[in-house]
Amino acid sequence: MLLSKAHITLSALALSPFAVSTPTLDKTTYPGFVHPSNGDCKDYNVKSTVTYEQLQWDQPRYKDNYEVASLLTKVASQAKVPLPAFSGSANVTKEFQIAGTFCKPKSSNNSKQNTVFVATHGAGFDRRYWASSFKPNEYSFAQYALEAGYSIFYYDRLGVGYSSRLSGYDVEINPQVELLASILKSLRAGKYIEGIKPSNLVLVGHSFGSVISNLILGRHPELVEGAVLTGFSFPTPADPAASASGFGLSVFASRIVSTLTGDARPQFANSFDNGWLSFADKFAFTEAFLGAEDYEVPAAEYSYKIAQPYSIVDFLSAFAQPSVADKYVGKLLLAPAERDLFFCAGNCTDTFARGGQKSAFPNPKTDISLFVQEGSGHGQNFALNARDLYKAITTFADNL
Repeated sequence: MLLSKAHITLSALALSPFAVSTPTLDKTTYPGFVHPSNGDCKDYNVKSTVTYEQLQWDQPRYKDNYEVASLLTKVASQAKVPLPAFSGSANVTKEFQIAGTFCKPKSSNNSKQNTVFVATHGAGFDRRYWASSFKPNEYSFAQYALEAGYSIFYYDRLGVGYSSRLSGYDVEINPQVELLASILKSLRAGKYIEGIKPSNLVLVGHSFGSVISNLILGRHPELVEGAVLTGFSFPTPADPAASASGFGLSVFASRIVSTLTGDARPQFANSFDNGWLSFADKFAFTEAFLGAEDYEVPAAEYSYKIAQPYSIVDFLSAFAQPSVADKYVGKLLLAPAERDLFFCAGNCTDTFARGGQKSAFPNPKTDISLFVQEGSGHGQNFALNARDLYKAITTFADNL
């Protein structure tokens, strides 16, 4: 993967005393949380009990932003100085609540609505990434998918939005993979989808959401008929992009969420402990998230406004996991941003031309196609040509 593999050994697990909780949030003060106008939509709170390996964070818990800056320097240096992020794991079983939205087309009775996109957002966002209330005709994937006749389930990942809160030192990728697997099983059984009988379940991920989706293909390949990975790459060791993501957190100017003020302070900041970071500077955010030129300023302002905190423990846990999906034999669309600074060092055309994805999906039966979103930075849903990406995704679904 992109970072040096975290050091894993068996040891006792020390869990944070920060309790799992479900936030009570007022939608009237939750900017941008709206249903697509062309969808028949319903919100759900999905309770799932999952068993997983809880990783043990093996770095000091930071007390202030100076210590965060020191940790980010270590993360950025991983290509040459490996960071022992984790030192053990324990098998645990916990119940969490995931908040999600299901929409089916208002005016569609054709078979397309039985294909359900299951969308997982990346770090620093919640489900609003998929359903922009700013210029939804241009920036809402949910609205575009419904317009094309498809259904969609999109949700807040563990720890953000309306989903269960827990310490930023405890949230990590393993429960998120198992929670998504649980959601997929429920959808297949007809739950949370308003009378739809799913013929196809199609993962759609962005960034960290693509990491989670990719791990589903590796651990639970039988659960889906297709997958779309955006904001993600598979660099070879010789590719400069192999170490690019380590610098990304520094470029984002990440700081402890509770210390931020003004526009930099995300909604409900007081519901997160000091294990959660957020984006301290909107211009650094724009540089890292949207890239060079392919965006409009109001879209940059909106995306910064709806940003959520992220956990560096969560982020690093992703790269401690095997990522090879050798048993997945379905269809796969790799849809990176051409100028993704975070995952491709600014040139995804070159990164994918090197063929690292072939090692991640070695099964010859896996049907892989590639679409590079021209000119876009990492935040592909807010690029000027976002609809080109959406068209590529729905065309992919047309051919399942």
